Amino acid sequence: MTTRAISFLGAGNLSQTTYYWGDHTCSTHFMAEATVRIFKPDQLHVIVTKEAREKHLNDLMSRVEGILPVFPVDIPSGRSEEELWAIFAAIAGVIEDDDTIIIDITNAFRSIPMMALLAAAFVRVVRKATVERIIYGAFEAKQDNITPIFDLTSFVNLLDWTNATDSFLRYGRADQLSQLASVSNSHSPLPPIATDLSDHLKTLTNALQTVRPIELMRSAQQVEHLVSSSRNDVSTTNQPIRLLLDQIAIEYGQFGLQRPRHPNTAPDLLKRKLRMIGWYLDKGLAVHAITLAREWLISLVLVRVGGDMFCKEHREDAEKLLNGYSSPIAKSALPDYAQLYEIWQKIRKLRNDVAHAGMRSPAASAETVISDTSKLCKQLDHLLLS
Repeated sequence: MTTRAISFLGAGNLSQTTYYWGDHTCSTHFMAEATVRIFKPDQLHVIVTKEAREKHLNDLMSRVEGILPVFPVDIPSGRSEEELWAIFAAIAGVIEDDDTIIIDITNAFRSIPMMALLAAAFVRVVRKATVERIIYGAFEAKQDNITPIFDLTSFVNLLDWTNATDSFLRYGRADQLSQLASVSNSHSPLPPIATDLSDHLKTLTNALQTVRPIELMRSAQQVEHLVSSSRNDVSTTNQPIRLLLDQIAIEYGQFGLQRPRHPNTAPDLLKRKLRMIGWYLDKGLAVHAITLAREWLISLVLVRVGGDMFCKEHREDAEKLLNGYSSPIAKSALPDYAQLYEIWQKIRKLRNDVAHAGMRSPAASAETVISDTSKLCKQLDHLLLS
């Protein structure tokens, strides 16, 4: 793997200064030279316009000659959208598979720093490149001509958090988010609750994907609690991530329930399960929705008659009742039994079709499964209020 530094060389007048990074310093006109001497990449790619090449490139090349290979990369001035795309392509084009990259945007002009940031995010996906650092020589922040180098890498990591959070909110998969929350380094400013959050996000994702309401409710309760406690963290670097976590709490806190197996919480448990069914429908997960809907009807019957929804025998009795068979549970205990029976038969038939993967004839089409699941599940709210 190669560590490549990508530096932008402007056409403006450059002043001598001493750049510093921790205990390392370099006195030069060129931040590109400081990048080479302080961060020690294997190669340097200098992004230059025609004007910058004519004015500064030879001087820079002479100062880093013999230290490492230097490759000028010509770009247009960025005076049109077409030229901006050419700049993006030029930046991304110097990076190869599995490279490690350091990007110096000190002398990048106009919108080019944004191009560099987007290019960094792009090559991490298509080239599996690692962004070691994005740096900026903050000449405007110098004191006594000593110029600090700012590390902007955390802003790229914020893109990771944003994409991972969006994926979690859209699809209920927290794999990437959980991984990010488990990794703490100088580029990833994490709230103190990150490690615990990672564990609960894994459980929450697994519970949603395998239709495990009890695990989901416990994990959602913990996630909401952890996010709430993180609001006391006033660190500036943590604020953007905390805003993302707030969105997670809003989306998944609705499922949280303390002591979900306790008899006193049975009505609330039914409500949370209905929310799960609605969530599955919103995410296009018809198989999950119809699977939970079938079990929800059995649980509803048991809550109505004072049974134990976690008892296998009680669930079998309720299922016999819904199928119209002889059962210890009397039909008279359910004034709306006819309605329950009708919707049960439809849900049972559809769920069986889904469970047998359409291998029974006649099998419903995928479109019919999705449509019928949505129609049937939306009738469950009325049953809860009956």
